[in-house]
Amino acid sequence: MAEETLLGFLQSHDEISHSGEFAASKGIDHSELLNVIKSLHGFRLVDAQDIKSEKWILTEEGEAYATSGSPEVQFFLAIPPEGISREELQRKVGGSLYSIGSSQAMKKKWVELGKLLVCRKVESVEDRVRELLIKIKDGQNLEGLLFKKGTKLCPKENKGSN
Repeated sequence: MAEETLLGFLQSHDEISHSGEFAASKGIDHSELLNVIKSLHGFRLVDAQDIKSEKWILTEEGEAYATSGSPEVQFFLAIPPEGISREELQRKVGGSLYSIGSSQAMKKKWVELGKLLVCRKVESVEDRVRELLIKIKDGQNLEGLLFKKGTKLCPKENKGSN
């Protein structure tokens, strides 16, 4: 079925720009279509070139941060203006979030961890991590943005296709 569909399409069209999109539009299994293309290419009946495409998918943790905010912002927002004890803050945000959020918030100089109280050093913060995660989730083009290695919130999925 894939071979007939492909050859029939090429009767009236010069090219197929993306085999994955073509397969989806025709209701054909993409791996079956790739096998047909490779076979026809081997006999020099069609010319084919590999296209590398990347897709970023948020992990469960990345989805949570896109929804609720990055750990450092959640940590910051849990601190009232008058400050809060370390123990109370840890109970409020949970152990894992406390650990990640406190280190990142300290690194960004948003908070001060005193002996008794945790206090804000700034009035408000911007959640750039959440903004980037939302862009990834929405499938927006991320060219020109700076990414740093960190928690695996959105592993890259490489897919080769014709």
